[in-house]
Amino acid sequence: FALVGFGQNCEVRNISVDGAGLTTSRGFSGSLGGYVYLCKAANCTDGGFTAGNHVLCEATGCSAVAAFNSSTTCYGCTAHDNTFTGFVSGILVKCVASNNTGASSDGFSFTLNGSSCINCVAYANGRHGFIFSPVTSARVYLFVNCLSVSNVSFGYSSPAFDCGFLNNCAAFGNATNFDTDI
Repeated sequence: FALVGFGQNCEVRNISVDGAGLTTSRGFSGSLGGYVYLCKAANCTDGGFTAGNHVLCEATGCSAVAAFNSSTTCYGCTAHDNTFTGFVSGILVKCVASNNTGASSDGFSFTLNGSSCINCVAYANGRHGFIFSPVTSARVYLFVNCLSVSNVSFGYSSPAFDCGFLNNCAAFGNATNFDTDI
């Protein structure tokens, strides 16, 4: 169940939720037109934040589903110390994914067409820093001023025919900094 649910054109501010001890929990679940500001989701098994727009939010200790899952927009958000991927798709600006552990824990994973990542950092995640993995045919992704550091596998990975545009992006200290398909 969702600890905090919200509808379109609603705002949620300054709330901290903790799913510890619950069998299934999602921190914040809403519609694409809703806004969440300065909120924290901890220990949620079904994602910390799903749908909506998130500003200066934090997700930590989340498992089984990405901390920020299919968010419309995230600005200044952090996903850290989760046992799953930090961010999945959306328009992400000034976000940080760090110390997300697990063999398949990426900092940022992109599956939706038109996703963008601007001024974001992937640091010390369990697999890739940034991965472009389309569900269907070629997708277009835009990355500007992003940094991938000390991730277990690739800094930037593209396992299929993707159209990932990297502009002024850097990587170092990863097992492999840039996938040859990029």
